[in-house]
Amino acid sequence: MQLRRLGRTGLKVSALALGSRALDARAWYRPDLDEAANAMALGLEAGVNAITTSPAHGDAEGLVGDVLRRTGRAADVLILSTLEPLVPQPLPSPHYHANDVYPGRHIRASTEASLKALGVERLGLQQLPAWCPEWSREGDWLETFHRLKDEGKIAGFGVAPFDHDPGAALAVVDAGLVDSVQVMFNLFDPEASADLFPLCMERDVGVVARSPLYAGALTPKILADDPF
Repeated sequence: MQLRRLGRTGLKVSALALGSRALDARAWYRPDLDEAANAMALGLEAGVNAITTSPAHGDAEGLVGDVLRRTGRAADVLILSTLEPLVPQPLPSPHYHANDVYPGRHIRASTEASLKALGVERLGLQQLPAWCPEWSREGDWLETFHRLKDEGKIAGFGVAPFDHDPGAALAVVDAGLVDSVQVMFNLFDPEASADLFPLCMERDVGVVARSPLYAGALTPKILADDPF
């Protein structure tokens, strides 16, 4: 497994990460959680050291925490977490003030709840999804992230723009305000490679590619008779 430096965080992250969104027991496809836990353990055994999670994924954090405890990997697996906004963000999003969506008290409470559910002492990343460029100048999210970082509860923090809108992250990356950006990037949606990726390289900002297999559409598991 190749390890890559995640920008200026200095974290050594495996080129492949495990996602947890499909572990939500409320989902229409009703995942087999035992099979999912075994698959996750197999991935860790193969050298994967990064798992993406979110409180928005139902009880996925608890399942990931169980796997980390069972495999004894809680100390060396990096959790790339994404916050759940207090205000649902439709697409396209009307503008809500940053303190309405991600007030510092929510960021702190959610981060500490995730640490407890996962059974880890530090998150690799904590990220703000549905990122709006206006938030760079609003709210106390940035101050809160710096405090959490100083306290050793997160190693870095970043933003995640809406799917198909990598340009929304350009200003915050250019200003050097974040350590990472999570963005959709795959065969069908390569737009981030035009402007965002070169800027991230220039500013030493880590990149997490979201949905590189386009929600499974680029894998042989998607068959002609699947219910889409």
